[in-house]
Amino acid sequence: MLRRLRGLALLLMAVSLCFYQLPVFAASATDEAVLGNDRWSVTNEGDLLPNANTYSIGSVTQYPASIWVGGAEYTSFAAGTDGNWTGGGLTTTLDAAPTKFIATHSSGDFFATGFTAGTGDITLENGQKIDGGTNNAIKLIENSDTVTLTFTGNDFSIDNSDGGIIFSLTDATDGTVDFMTNNDQDDYIQISTTTNQPLINFVGCNGKITAASGTIDFDNENLTTTGTLSSGATTVTSLIIGDETFSVPTDDTIRVASNDAQTIFQVYTAATSDEDAVLLLSADASADNGDDWQIVSDGDTNSLLLQNDALGTQDTYLTLSNVGDLTLAGDIITLGDGETITNAVDDTVSITSNDADMILRVYSPKTSDGDATLSLVGDAGADAKDRWDIVNDTGDHKLYIKADASVANTMVTQLTIDSADGDITTIGDIEIADDMDLVFGSNADWKVQYDEGVDDQLLFITANTAAGATTDPMFEILVGTTPTADQQVFGVGKGTQASNTALFTVDEDGDVEIAGTTTAAGAISMGYEMVTTSSDNPGVGVASVSKLFTAITSITDGDAADTVSLAAGMAGQMKIITLAVDGETSGTSVTADYAGASTAVLLEDAGDMLILCSDGTEWYIVYNNGGTVS
Repeated sequence: MLRRLRGLALLLMAVSLCFYQLPVFAASATDEAVLGNDRWSVTNEGDLLPNANTYSIGSVTQYPASIWVGGAEYTSFAAGTDGNWTGGGLTTTLDAAPTKFIATHSSGDFFATGFTAGTGDITLENGQKIDGGTNNAIKLIENSDTVTLTFTGNDFSIDNSDGGIIFSLTDATDGTVDFMTNNDQDDYIQISTTTNQPLINFVGCNGKITAASGTIDFDNENLTTTGTLSSGATTVTSLIIGDETFSVPTDDTIRVASNDAQTIFQVYTAATSDEDAVLLLSADASADNGDDWQIVSDGDTNSLLLQNDALGTQDTYLTLSNVGDLTLAGDIITLGDGETITNAVDDTVSITSNDADMILRVYSPKTSDGDATLSLVGDAGADAKDRWDIVNDTGDHKLYIKADASVANTMVTQLTIDSADGDITTIGDIEIADDMDLVFGSNADWKVQYDEGVDDQLLFITANTAAGATTDPMFEILVGTTPTADQQVFGVGKGTQASNTALFTVDEDGDVEIAGTTTAAGAISMGYEMVTTSSDNPGVGVASVSKLFTAITSITDGDAADTVSLAAGMAGQMKIITLAVDGETSGTSVTADYAGASTAVLLEDAGDMLILCSDGTEWYIVYNNGGTVS
């Protein structure tokens, strides 16, 4: 640079010499010259130097037309401190503004405190352009795509002519996009990414997402929506839909909770014609057959189906109809302790215990008068005699065996067992078709033994050691080998002395004839009954001939005396009749075939009594207390 300035000085000196018509002289290469009264000098190196820093080359009116430097012609040149550039080695700086314009050599960077493009564009290295030619807009142009930044009043908009806009932040730890609207730096929306998970955060506040169709409100860790929520993968601890809450109270548990006492979880199909609703439960990521169970509301049959894919497709294993019928595809039902109900054999239902004991219970949950009935029905219960019921009647504490003997499903008691004393009552006969022993007493004190093979013997044997246990009968009843047509003859003996001798005879009408004297060491019970007259006027009733004692209760209804009738008895039979309750004001008349011309005895007060004895045709009055005979 200095050499160029020296050459320039020589040239200017020559020019100035020409202007002033200085004499031309020659000097050797080593000579030095002094010009203009010692104001300029030429050194041996050829440099033109002023003797003072105040001298100029040229003036306003007289200056060189051009200057040649390094083979290039310059017609103008800004000289002096107002326009020079100073080289700093790595940078070049404008002298007039040493901190405003700096060019860095290594990077090619140019620094300026301001730059005005005017009406042109700013063109970058690869042809990208910054265009400010549109009012209120700045355009960024690359490969024919234009991003326009527009300023309109208080708003700012970004528009891309082709494609979308991507916000890419390369900081992997704390790069965020913050939306601080209204210059609110405490409450704003922040978008960030943490561990490959994009996040939208309402910083310092709760927030809402509002649309024309509804609002999603983030408040106190709750997500509330006024419209329909549809989402993909979402991580929440609880979700409120309407007034109901979906929550995760413990790991691997999802809870649906209602806002009141009732909770309904509905799987719903919007179709209106025979469409199914299916709840699918998949275990083990549905990897194998049998992992998937389906609960299906069958739209065609309106039944509830329980299905499994054990065979590769969903097959129905349980069907519950809409009228409550339950159908199983398998043969076994296993209960809590291992008891099973099976149908492994066709037309046979087996109930099996898990150990040696087996109890089949028919149970009533009522705590008062709750009967339990086991009903056995054959032939679909189509006819009479098809049904038997075993009834535990808790009202009278008895066990009844009933049958629809005459009319289908009209049950009549056939046998009764009293739980208080174990008495058994039957309306028919008890038949023993083969040998059988009946044992009485906790120590088998007595045994009744029937031996069909030995002359149809019925033996009464004591087994109690205190009573002299023996296998010989204390007495026996032997059915006669040649009974007459109208009687059965019983032989009665003691020990081994039984014979066919008739000690007493029972005829077909139930009359008993005793050959000897009958002695009773204790009381003889011959029957008791209560007879209540009807509510007619007069009220009526019937006294039983087979019962020794009849107590009458008369009903107050009208003014006519009530009537209780008595049929003829057996010869020698005794009968006792008393008026226990006197309800009828006109009394109660006991009518019968009395000996003589009498036909009635009127009992008018409670305690009135008759004792009668029959001759087989008429009744004789043995005792009358208060009765009026007519």
